Amino acid sequence: MADLDTRHLKALVAVNKHGSITAAAQEIGVTQPALSATIRQAEARIGVTLIDRGPRHATPTAAGALMIQDAQRILSDLARASEAMRDLAAGRAGQLSMAALPSAAAEIVAPVLARFHDAHPTIRIAVRDALNQEVIALVRSGEVDFGLGIPGDECDDLMTEPLVDDQFVLVAPADHPLADRDEVRWDALRGLSRIEAAPGSNTRESVSAILGPPSDGTAIECSVVPTAIGLIRQGLGIGVLSEMACRPFCADPGLAFRPLLPTATRSIAVIRQGHRAPSPSAKLFLARLTG
Repeated sequence: MADLDTRHLKALVAVNKHGSITAAAQEIGVTQPALSATIRQAEARIGVTLIDRGPRHATPTAAGALMIQDAQRILSDLARASEAMRDLAAGRAGQLSMAALPSAAAEIVAPVLARFHDAHPTIRIAVRDALNQEVIALVRSGEVDFGLGIPGDECDDLMTEPLVDDQFVLVAPADHPLADRDEVRWDALRGLSRIEAAPGSNTRESVSAILGPPSDGTAIECSVVPTAIGLIRQGLGIGVLSEMACRPFCADPGLAFRPLLPTATRSIAVIRQGHRAPSPSAKLFLARLTG
């Protein structure tokens, strides 16, 4: 036996409201015969009479009154759920979570997020800045809607969309001999003490691929760019960082930033699960980010 659907429930509620099948039909926007047929179908499906029809009035039976109470609750819950979904789709509610390389969070995400928050102030937002391997892990686990990182072979099961190429540059103390050059070749860095990014950093992987691992005792390892900048400023070594990561420090008189030849870049991309549709909030944000 088929269940009732919202068409039947709306018909019963309208008849109870107006006490008349004709008036109920006008409210719903159907003909009186069509509404009568809907009520008869509802009664046939559940096996009880729901509406007593008189010459002037239509009133619920005892069973109909119980049914109408449930119908009103169900229709109210459905209306609230539908409105909540419309709020999500329109960006009036919801949450947005992302993971990003610190430099990408500051230089790419932050400007777009400021405009997004102005347009959608009620969406809850979480930004997790992390090294590249953690960004990818957070996306794969579903803990975030998407990530901004450097995709590699480990991202074969994920969807990636390139955003921007970020060039690697030399960072040296302002009084370092290499600071006198307009541009520096990678070979000039071999054998120099350098500040090394922590394991899991794409910068570390990229630099090691070009220069090889540093010799014993020629590198100091640290996790975040401000620490690396401070160590370089104190003359503890040179560093290779991305141009984007260096932007907040470009005016520092104690540092020199020089392009490296041949040019090497990292491609920052949006990374997300390909089989998982983005949430309404993520869809709205990504449209701004990539549009």
